[in-house]
Amino acid sequence: MIYGQFTACNVNAVTKSGSNEWHGSAFYDYTNDSMRGDKLQGDPIDNGDYTIQRYGATLGGAILKDKLFFFLAYEKLKGANIFDRVPTGAATSGRVVEGVSQAQLDQIAQVARDLYGYEVGPAYKSLPVEDEKWTVKLDWEISDNHRASYTYNYNDGYNWSQSDSDDDEYEFSDHYYERGAEL
Repeated sequence: MIYGQFTACNVNAVTKSGSNEWHGSAFYDYTNDSMRGDKLQGDPIDNGDYTIQRYGATLGGAILKDKLFFFLAYEKLKGANIFDRVPTGAATSGRVVEGVSQAQLDQIAQVARDLYGYEVGPAYKSLPVEDEKWTVKLDWEISDNHRASYTYNYNDGYNWSQSDSDDDEYEFSDHYYERGAEL
């Protein structure tokens, strides 16, 4: 098969199917801010306060041997988006935004508040995110020449993004936005 007229990459994802033998799996991942380094070349790093948990399970097998099969998958993420940009000369390490100091950021926030009545928002190091996924698949071997397959996918989740993702720009949290979808 020949593919063309796209840039970047081509991804082909195939969902597992059940078989005559029952099979399943389970997983659990965990991390938090205390499991991440808090110094870089002797300089302190403020990782914020966060916990990330991801867990899930799969189960597949036969409903009717050699005829009707099922596959189920579930995954849940309770995590965090980490924001690590810091002004020049910050007391902690991170992705340094050259050309702007903490004093200048404080002055910008004060002018926005006092002159325009606008709050630029607090400085977050992390914000919580969630994501939940379900997959249900049924495969029916009708005959040697005919097969029917039904797949249901469900995804409900969100995360936080900075409105400008350039490393040379500092984002106040009023420019963060929540991206989410239920599919």
